[in-house]
Amino acid sequence: MVRCFVGIFVQAELKKYILSLQDELRKLDLDCKFVEEENIHISVSFIGDIEEEKADVLKQALGSLSDKLQKFPASTGQIRLVPSEKFVRVIVIDILGEAIKNLQSDIVDKVGGDAKPPHITLCRTRGPLKPSHVEMIKNVQTKEIQFTVNSVDLISSVVTRYGPTYTTILRCNLA
Repeated sequence: MVRCFVGIFVQAELKKYILSLQDELRKLDLDCKFVEEENIHISVSFIGDIEEEKADVLKQALGSLSDKLQKFPASTGQIRLVPSEKFVRVIVIDILGEAIKNLQSDIVDKVGGDAKPPHITLCRTRGPLKPSHVEMIKNVQTKEIQFTVNSVDLISSVVTRYGPTYTTILRCNLA
């Protein structure tokens, strides 16, 4: 069995911005685990645990889909508390753009998986957040960073006690 998802690893400029947001959140003394720098990515579709043989089918499906796709623009949005402000489990920044929503829809149709609105996870909480923390998070200043999506990856995730280790199974470069 391999645990996998479809994601987009971010470019240096966007990664620098994400790290700065994580630094701002760290100042709030939240009880959470931050996503490691090397694991920062845009979540497109979580597939879950699959048999090794199905990975080959997914690679073919994603490869045939990406052959038809071109590079496209996207941008960062606001910080969002998931699933809600009253019960925060994950703190993310939304990724905006029609093209990324269309890509996500196409991937779910052809490859499968569970798709939440495109986002980058900043951190996962270890327990309930105080209402004062929620308000401070909502006040963290964000800015729109525009970037180009150049590739989409099928990624395996091995969870260890030190955090996940990601390995690219297939990189699909967009035309």
